[in-house]
Amino acid sequence: MINGLISNTGHSVIFTVENETRHHINITGGPLSYKYQFHEIHIHYGLHDQFGSEHAINGYSFPAEIQIFGFNSQLYSNFSEALHKAQGIVSISLLLQLGDLSNPELRILTEELENIKYGVFPTFVNVFFLQL
Repeated sequence: MINGLISNTGHSVIFTVENETRHHINITGGPLSYKYQFHEIHIHYGLHDQFGSEHAINGYSFPAEIQIFGFNSQLYSNFSEALHKAQGIVSISLLLQLGDLSNPELRILTEELENIKYGVFPTFVNVFFLQL
């Protein structure tokens, strides 16, 4: 369970985890040699359903993309310190498609979008679950 702030940058939505809950979520395994602490999520979307992702596969864009960022907690004390260092950060991209099924964790974030529509102030999000 994590808490944090969701904000509108004008180009994407960013969820940044509150420091007190950061230690509960780690990204490990696969090709990663270190443990990375979850730091934030970027959500990219477009005005039209087929064009929103930052990345494409074989020229095909997706309606939205979620990017999960973490920093190497074994070598660095925070995201800012790790950002421009070797083995400093990890990013996982999830390309989203439209469908009939809804994801309850993603819905927690999307329900807050109306509160940050004009990008004036970030909004606190409480009780958000993330499973990787």
